[in-house]
Amino acid sequence: MEKVTVIDLGMNGEGIARIDNKVVFIPFALPDEEIEISLSKDKGKFSTGKLEKVITASKNRVEPPCPYFQHCGGCNLQHLQYDQQLKFKTSLVKNTLQKVGQINCEVLPCIASDMPYNYRNKGAFPISIGVGMFTSNSHNVVDINYCYLMNENINKCLQLVKQWINQYKIKTFNFQTRKGLLKYLVVRSVKQQTLVCLVCTDYNIPHLQELSEVLKSLGEYGLALNKNNQNNSIILGKEFKYISGTTSIKLNEFDIKYSIDIASFMQVNNDIKLKMYKDILDNVGGGVVIDAYAGAGLLSAVVASKADKVISVEIVPQASDKARQLVKQNNIKNVEVINGDCTKIIPNLTKDVKEYTVILDPAHVGCSEQVISAVKSASKIIYIACNPIALCKDLKELTKTHNIVKIQPYDMFPQTKHIETLAVLQLKQN
Repeated sequence: MEKVTVIDLGMNGEGIARIDNKVVFIPFALPDEEIEISLSKDKGKFSTGKLEKVITASKNRVEPPCPYFQHCGGCNLQHLQYDQQLKFKTSLVKNTLQKVGQINCEVLPCIASDMPYNYRNKGAFPISIGVGMFTSNSHNVVDINYCYLMNENINKCLQLVKQWINQYKIKTFNFQTRKGLLKYLVVRSVKQQTLVCLVCTDYNIPHLQELSEVLKSLGEYGLALNKNNQNNSIILGKEFKYISGTTSIKLNEFDIKYSIDIASFMQVNNDIKLKMYKDILDNVGGGVVIDAYAGAGLLSAVVASKADKVISVEIVPQASDKARQLVKQNNIKNVEVINGDCTKIIPNLTKDVKEYTVILDPAHVGCSEQVISAVKSASKIIYIACNPIALCKDLKELTKTHNIVKIQPYDMFPQTKHIETLAVLQLKQN
């Protein structure tokens, strides 16, 4: 056992201390705390430790409401006051810009979520001996009855499905032997509309009618099965079978009517999504807007109200199809949807457009070199990032041709280490 003083927080929200000049990362420890730890792993340049006892607690430490905190792998920061979580995330973006991108600029205070808890509109729960969450870096399932990140309808659905599994002794999946029937429960619920999906290895599941009956208590609902026999970490397979109720959730935002199904991408925190889209809309002028990595086209449709023309580019065919349906349903005439790889499409588009704004919303790894090179002619760049390191990597290149107008973090994922960041850049004047 070692007694240490925590000096800082790391990128993953873990406490940082030093033993014999060696950095030690300790999950669930906070700065200025004196603690007792056991050293768990020596990784050469640093070590990891397990928090055994808090001797002197930080004034910013709070009692986590969730009984599964530190056991399931869903949250990192429930023990830290929410206002301090926001400060940590602002500092995280600023420090990452400096260290990774060698960029010194103002980072605006992180925008808070109106709901620090119960904000998530989608959950995916592994089903094994119990139904719940994987522990960190494992396939061991922590059985839970309530997740403080999920909205109330998702938690109600979780409890109903668990009762059904237990009552009818439905066979579940073993993630070690890779054998069994039910693998995941995936639930999406927005504005009292709930889609329930059981991911399974075989469609021959008994007592689905009984499950449909109990799910009616959720209000407007839909039940589907998804078949996935793949031996990997991907949750949803490509094949669906609809059992009862509705197949989609219908929404109206920014005067755009649209629908999403269980497989559609949608930001998990609707409050923050609306705030961020309003910010993006405020930064779009007229002219041509290229929306790269556009998904099902909601943002393209939103910014179409300000732009002369929007070109929406997305690699997934089904998402592009939904984008076309969306603009047709809303009678939007100035959006062109292109299905294809941004790495190939964007360089060709930017050759032909003289003045344009580009919206970049790439996956976790950031944009390809070809996309970054192609958009250096954009008059304005609006970059949405879920990964600060990828954002800094790309900004390091983009700031050769553009000035940073604003860096605005958004707390899309309260109680966790994750952060969404909006960057706005303007082309430098010669």
